[in-house]
Amino acid sequence: VADAAGVFRWEGELPDTLRIHSTGFMDWSGVLPASGDTVVLQPAVIDTGESITVLASRGELKRHVPSARTLGGGELSTISLLGMERLGSVPGVTVREYGGAVPIVSVSLRGSDPGRADYMVDGVSVVSPRDGMPTGVFDPSVFGSLEIASGGGIPGGSGSGALNWLPPSGSSPASVTVSCFTQGAFGASARFGRTGISAKRTVGVEGTDGFSASGVSTFAGSRFSGGILGGWAAGGTESPIWTVQGDGERSQAQVEGWLTVSEGSFELDLSGGSGYMAFSQTEPYQADDTHRDHTARVAGAWNGPVTVMASLRGSRAISTATGDNSQWAGTVNGVLSRDRFSLHAGMEHDGVTPLFQGRASVTGIPVHSMITCHLSAFASGRRPTLNDLYWPFDGTTAGNPDLRAERTLGAEAGAMWSGSSFTGETCLFLQSTEDLILWLPGEGGVWSPSNVSSTLSRGMETSGSYSLGRFSLSASFTWNIAEDRTEGTPRYGMLLPYRPEYSWGAGIHAPLPLNAELNAALSGQGKRFTNRTQTEYIDEYWIMDMTLSRRVSGALTASLCVSNLLDEGYFTGDGYPGRGRSMGLILQYDGE
Repeated sequence: VADAAGVFRWEGELPDTLRIHSTGFMDWSGVLPASGDTVVLQPAVIDTGESITVLASRGELKRHVPSARTLGGGELSTISLLGMERLGSVPGVTVREYGGAVPIVSVSLRGSDPGRADYMVDGVSVVSPRDGMPTGVFDPSVFGSLEIASGGGIPGGSGSGALNWLPPSGSSPASVTVSCFTQGAFGASARFGRTGISAKRTVGVEGTDGFSASGVSTFAGSRFSGGILGGWAAGGTESPIWTVQGDGERSQAQVEGWLTVSEGSFELDLSGGSGYMAFSQTEPYQADDTHRDHTARVAGAWNGPVTVMASLRGSRAISTATGDNSQWAGTVNGVLSRDRFSLHAGMEHDGVTPLFQGRASVTGIPVHSMITCHLSAFASGRRPTLNDLYWPFDGTTAGNPDLRAERTLGAEAGAMWSGSSFTGETCLFLQSTEDLILWLPGEGGVWSPSNVSSTLSRGMETSGSYSLGRFSLSASFTWNIAEDRTEGTPRYGMLLPYRPEYSWGAGIHAPLPLNAELNAALSGQGKRFTNRTQTEYIDEYWIMDMTLSRRVSGALTASLCVSNLLDEGYFTGDGYPGRGRSMGLILQYDGE
């Protein structure tokens, strides 16, 4: 029923419910998705007795991490309009967004440090060698979908998991979205063919303003494929409420490119990127910092009975704060897949310290006609970033050249179930990390990274949905205990800072008369401690968003959106308030 890119278009009168069957995937049943949303089928092993050689392909974290989740274009549009905080309703994900009109975004997976998550675009890492996170200038609406995989041992990934942003597919219908909000933000984005573009004006919580633009484009042929990604943003910065507000301005840009050459069972990958960030202010003190970084990567793979991959990555950062520093590392990986079993093992070496990583998974274990289970165990590691090591003492922050690399061992067990009107999944996880790198203020209030000798995270992620005709309900819940397990200290058993013990989300979709629809979403987090002794904390909170949509014509939809409907006062970080109520008008055109 689908074209070569896996896209299916319905023609004729729309039914109330669908049942989708596709060879190689589990059957799916439910209501027709809203315009722009995506149904993602789960792979199912079929014993055909035939041996098929398949070249390695990007954007398939689900093959390696059974508990990985995929968000479609409609969900990415919501995140683009309302902020990356809304990604926190995904099980296992915690998001902090703060710092002005061009906000700093940190994403924590299963209680790990934000710098331990790898950020990819089409399987290519786009993290900065400076701080282990991307520049944050890329608008989610330019991408077609997002894969989120929690846990280590992912080929090509880092310690705690990965977020893989997938560009639009060549056969997806064209889409154009225009929006404006009462606080002064407005923007436009479009996806057409294999290209996505966006331009926005953004407004910070305290009223600072900024502008951003981003775009991604890919190509694919019989032997060559690749793409390019670029983004720019500039705007005012905002300080926490307990300090003096300054007049800071931050501008940043990043460009990434990648090329894949395939010949038979062999594949060669070339990729690289450059980033730039400048910060300046005159009040309350003079500051003028500029940071540039460059990364180059080359990788090769042989796709035989066992897929063997080798890569070499080098990076350099030039900064007025940290000076001129560089890093390099080589990796060797092997991947074996047989029926329901997969095994990945590899090693990364920088000439001084080896880091081992691997994952063993068993998926699709039948328990009931509607229930399957999966089991995984993994090992991973992560080196300190250049900012971790070399940031100079400037009165408020300082690096730590004596940091050690992190090492993590973990396991998870999960189940997925589906019926005619309900679907869901649950995953239990446990992971132990030695020498966790953690940035916190020390004596005199100076922020600096240090190694926590031992930590333990354990918990449960669960989500589900229920549909009755065109009416549907969804919910998610994450329980996560991330503890300091340093023996012989008073911190033993205390929760790590900024990791909520629980977070949750819920949503409702209801059809209305006159071809209208109502979508409402709730999301919340529990109490978050801000120090290692659990004496200071940020209160729990929950917020509500509501959208009323009506199809004006066959291809045009108008929506009225209210963010933080009840104008809940809350904090995303220590001293950084969240956004208040805002209303917006959204026009979306979906082509054929």
